[in-house]
Amino acid sequence: MNTAQAVTPSLPFTGLSGRVLARLLELDFVRYHRLQLGFVECPLQYERFIADVLGPRVDAMPGKLGVFGVGVHTDVLIKSLPTLTERIHCFTDNNGAHWRQTRHGKPVLPPAEAVSTCDAFLLSTAVYQRVLEADLRRLGFTGPVMAMDDVVPATWFLGNRVS
Repeated sequence: MNTAQAVTPSLPFTGLSGRVLARLLELDFVRYHRLQLGFVECPLQYERFIADVLGPRVDAMPGKLGVFGVGVHTDVLIKSLPTLTERIHCFTDNNGAHWRQTRHGKPVLPPAEAVSTCDAFLLSTAVYQRVLEADLRRLGFTGPVMAMDDVVPATWFLGNRVS
């Protein structure tokens, strides 16, 4: 039994979307809280997750911080952690159409340039996190890389309610 199967909820899933959700939860690479976000959490709960769980981890990251991703997810990240923009050295993205623009007052650099100027990266995306980390490593980046959902405390799902 893989780890994802061990934490799969025992309640029955019905209907097409329920069966799809049950199947997704059986896959090792599927992050449980991502599915929670799509099916259970409200945006305010997710913003609290970012502030309470990710905020301290981001604060502990060393040196110049690069953020991989410039989409809507990054806007939610910045909204949830308003002091984060002070820490960000630059943004990067695989979409060349964003390069040489600014987001939240910081430059968007090509990945090859960003890895040469940053000490750590935060992957601000809900998908392809391992692929993006591998891309950074292929470009020679050796510093810490943190994905948004690397660590999700079990307590987050137990009684976490937003008033």
